[in-house]
Amino acid sequence: MFRAYDDPSRVVRVGQPGMADAGAIVAVTITPDMVGKTIGVAVQPEFKTTRGQQSEAQKSWQHAVTQRGGIYQIVRNYQDMIDLVARVQRGDW
Repeated sequence: MFRAYDDPSRVVRVGQPGMADAGAIVAVTITPDMVGKTIGVAVQPEFKTTRGQQSEAQKSWQHAVTQRGGIYQIVRNYQDMIDLVARVQRGDW
């Protein structure tokens, strides 16, 4: 939640109640002593229509995510999202 710059009386709410204030992608190299442990994977779906294109800022974000070991994918429909989650769960990234 924050106040609008142009009208401080207007409160702007983003996200869901309880969400963290920030997110991070931390690159972790899996070592032999980590085998069998569960780790989280940063997944950043970018929702687009069938003809939607990424902005330059979105391309830059994609680069930042993937350089740190996260997964960024354009998702154009329900099945794309299901496939993305399944691929990540299989470790196929």
